[in-house]
Amino acid sequence: MSRRLLVATLGAALALTGLTAVPAHAATWPAPVVVAGPTPDPFTFRYDPQTVVTPDGTTVASWVETGSVDSVMVAERPAGGAWSTPVPVAPANVWGNQLAVGPDGTLAIVYQNVVASKVVVSAVVRPPGGAWGTPVPLSDTTLSASSANVAVGAGVVTAVWVEGTGAASKPMVSTRPLGAAGTFGSATPFVDAGVSGIDVAASAAGTLVSWVLSSDPADSYAASTVRASFRPVAGAWEAPVSLSETGRRTQVAEPAIGANGTMAVAWESRLPTTAGYYTSARTLAAIRPPGSAWGAQSLLSDPEIEGTRPHVGVGPDGAATVVWTSYDGATDKVATRVHRSGAWEPQVDLTQSIDSESEPRLAVSPDGTAVVEFSNLANGIGVAIRPPGRAWQPTDFIAPAAQAGYDRALAVGARTVAVVWTYGNGDILMAVVADNLLPLPQPTAETGRITGPKKIEKGEKARYAFSGAPAEVTFECRVDKTRKQQTGATGPKGKKPVPWRDCDSPVKVKTKKLRLGKHTLYVRAVLDGVPDPTPSKKKFKVT
Repeated sequence: MSRRLLVATLGAALALTGLTAVPAHAATWPAPVVVAGPTPDPFTFRYDPQTVVTPDGTTVASWVETGSVDSVMVAERPAGGAWSTPVPVAPANVWGNQLAVGPDGTLAIVYQNVVASKVVVSAVVRPPGGAWGTPVPLSDTTLSASSANVAVGAGVVTAVWVEGTGAASKPMVSTRPLGAAGTFGSATPFVDAGVSGIDVAASAAGTLVSWVLSSDPADSYAASTVRASFRPVAGAWEAPVSLSETGRRTQVAEPAIGANGTMAVAWESRLPTTAGYYTSARTLAAIRPPGSAWGAQSLLSDPEIEGTRPHVGVGPDGAATVVWTSYDGATDKVATRVHRSGAWEPQVDLTQSIDSESEPRLAVSPDGTAVVEFSNLANGIGVAIRPPGRAWQPTDFIAPAAQAGYDRALAVGARTVAVVWTYGNGDILMAVVADNLLPLPQPTAETGRITGPKKIEKGEKARYAFSGAPAEVTFECRVDKTRKQQTGATGPKGKKPVPWRDCDSPVKVKTKKLRLGKHTLYVRAVLDGVPDPTPSKKKFKVT
């Protein structure tokens, strides 16, 4: 069943039970706009679009522009404003641009550039309220480097990359204090060699780095292991630990860390050998609770269905979300699971469309709102949102298939959701930025009509059915408002109110202690502890 048909069917069902379908959210998405238009040079292309939202709501986009420009370009859009004219901030003639923002507004970009026939990782930083600094090389200029990534948090800018090739490739890290006067320190290697796919995440709790260690660097399809190292604020890097099983192959492991110190790493695992490259993909993850050790890896995807390209994020409360592409041999879907209260919740497919969906991106806002962006073959670019502690909202399609692109980026801020992408052979940079979208309005509990008998014989029991919206509501019931109405009690006892009690539909009403005559069953839906202020009621008579 398609998402739209599912919503329509749900609305009809609610109407039959006396309910009005509660809107999932009041999202208003603007039309896509052009950030950087077609280039006059037919040999100029744009790669690696990135985007972040700064604490003041400004959306920043960066990308690599080759050809006659050969530079990392940046454009900005203040909340409610227009995109600025793109400006170059660093020389770059190969892909590999990565952009990050810190809680103080510090912006940092790492990128790859060919210098004297070697691929060199460099960085450029802009402090809050300042200008972009001078680009600085981070990697050894006599060796080729790859997999550059950057994070801003825990009081520093942290850049990571892989330096060297084959058995000599090492995971490297360099940090820089915040502020205009900050400079990157000497690059430091972790203990492993023969690695690939390094990544980094940071929060107020510290910095987490993950990478992949190969069992045979000379074999591109050899088994490998996910490794990770953590550095607390003002502390030293911990000894790397292995998170994944041996005997399978991993390409990239993505880390995430929440403000409360919860850490998560997600990865795609395949069987080794060339045959395993095309089949056997699974999505796995490991969790490290605050102040504890890493738990065992968890298989998140169905082992009978390909689970590829996972992304992970952790909210301030420690809830970890993983999203991936689920491919059953005929159709791509976007799947997700959430880890909270020490356990993984069941898988949720963000749409039920028969159209091919792929390449999901994930971002988590400061309040824990999870946002997933993906490509849909028929409908274009889709966005699904899950407010903290609530269910995923129906997908919005923010750009038509005719304007969609393969190379996309997603960012969220306290109030903003931004998506940028390249379109038309990489020549045009497009964006949709929704200001003041978050947090989504909190839905209110609504109670439906109660159905059941109008008369019950004294001493007998009767069942009454009811419903409510949204789907995650619980219910409370009571018969009559006071003990006098309920049992005929007099005096102070008769004035006591009848308490609300948890109930489910259908609820069983017992008449053994009810007085003869008229009574009223009250039912109210409850959402996140807040009850419907207008309970539904059903009058009946005990005879």
